[in-house]
Amino acid sequence: MKLILLSLVLSLSIFQNVSPEIINNSCFKSVIQLPDCPRSPNCYKKIFETDLLNFEEAIISINSVLENMNAEEVRTDHDSRVIHAVFKIPLFGWKDDFHIHIGSHNGTIHLNIRSASRSGNYDLGVNKRRVHRFIRDFEVNKLNK
Repeated sequence: MKLILLSLVLSLSIFQNVSPEIINNSCFKSVIQLPDCPRSPNCYKKIFETDLLNFEEAIISINSVLENMNAEEVRTDHDSRVIHAVFKIPLFGWKDDFHIHIGSHNGTIHLNIRSASRSGNYDLGVNKRRVHRFIRDFEVNKLNK
C-alpha cells in the first residue's frame, strides 16, 4: 500500500510541478491534496462535492466545462486523477494554472480545485472567479445530461 501511495505521489509531483500532500484526517483518508496557496492573493483553492457516480463521468464533465471556458491547454493524468489546464490572460499573455484532483469518499466525488497565477502578486480576483465559474458551469453541465 505504501509503495502504491508513494508512486501516486511521485507521479503527481512530476505532473506540472505540483507537489501534493496527503490528507490524513478521517473524512478524506488518502486523498491527494493540491498544494496550499501562497499568502499572495493570486491563488484560490476550493474543495467541491458532486453527486456524479464515478471518475469517468467527472472527467467528461470537467473536460467539457474547461473547453467551454476556453482553456488553452488541458491534460489529464488518469493514474493520479489530476486534470491540469492552462488559461492565458488575453491582454497580457500571462498564464494561470488550474488543477483539479478527483477524489472520492463514501460514494461522493470530491473535486479539489486550485487556480493560481504563474507570475505577479495580484490577480484582481481572476482565479477565485474562475474557480466559482467552473463550479457553476460544472453543475449546469451535469444537469443538462
